[in-house]
Amino acid sequence: MKDLESKNVEYCAYITEHKNNVIKACNKYGDAICNILEIPKKDLEAKCLIHDESKYSEEEFAPYRDYFYPIGDGKPTEAAKEKMNCGWLHHQNVNPHHPEYWVLADNYLGSPYIQSLPMTNIAIAEMLCDWIAMGMKFNSNPYAWFISKKKYYLHIMNSETFKKVEDITTTLWKDDHK
Repeated sequence: MKDLESKNVEYCAYITEHKNNVIKACNKYGDAICNILEIPKKDLEAKCLIHDESKYSEEEFAPYRDYFYPIGDGKPTEAAKEKMNCGWLHHQNVNPHHPEYWVLADNYLGSPYIQSLPMTNIAIAEMLCDWIAMGMKFNSNPYAWFISKKKYYLHIMNSETFKKVEDITTTLWKDDHK
């Protein structure tokens, strides 16, 4: 039980660090991002204050903890991997700052299709703050992240969203490419 408690503490510390980094990102780059996207900075600040609250939910907390902070040999079990997939899907489906939130899968008139809807500007801004925060942790920046995942985002993002994100990350971070 002590191992589980220590893993809870470790994971909570990670969530807190990430949320704090999202707020730092908003403080540092929020004006530039909001000016480009033409949104009020106070709206982005409000989003960043509640960023990733779903990670404390029943659907996400234990799956994330067991996957990223496994007890034992340090490797997640197959069961933990399956639960993590469900936790990650939940996270994407309740957090508009993830592009996957904006993907519509439907069986329209008996023919399955997938359509990427345009992300709102506030969701794009929060996503960029999220990417900056991850970069603080893993020594990268949003441009480097976007370039490394460009093929994926080309398929998952609406073309309008993709263009906005490409333009913003290039404008603000290309010169800092790591």
